[in-house]
Amino acid sequence: MTFLPSLSLTQEEEPDPSCVCTRCGKAFTKQKAVDVHEKNCDGLFVRQPKFYKAKVGNVYYCQEAGCPNKTAFESEYSLRMHFYDNHLREAEKIFVCEYCQARFALRTILNKHVKLAHEKSHVCDYCGKYAKGIMFTIIRD
Repeated sequence: MTFLPSLSLTQEEEPDPSCVCTRCGKAFTKQKAVDVHEKNCDGLFVRQPKFYKAKVGNVYYCQEAGCPNKTAFESEYSLRMHFYDNHLREAEKIFVCEYCQARFALRTILNKHVKLAHEKSHVCDYCGKYAKGIMFTIIRD
């Protein structure tokens, strides 16, 4: 994937409605950037929160229309997690859990879900040691 920092959106610029990738919907400020992007676009794009409009002092506020959450977020990460959990459509959540079919916007969120929801800690009745994993087999000599 080609990265052109001078042609993609910056914090001060608004996207031109005519400069949008036809495959994934990502917006750019210049048509040239769209043309370069579309050559390698796989059609997967996860919307991002609008950080440049959300920061007030040292905190962030959600800028999505109709968001009932008026709580201040202490970091971009917290705002991003709120955004992914509450504002993405199911179709935009491109990572699917193989165990329960739950959908997530980021692979890291999926991995955290699998670890918390599907991996269990086990204590060996024989030696007392802990083991973690989806598959747990007792092996005795």
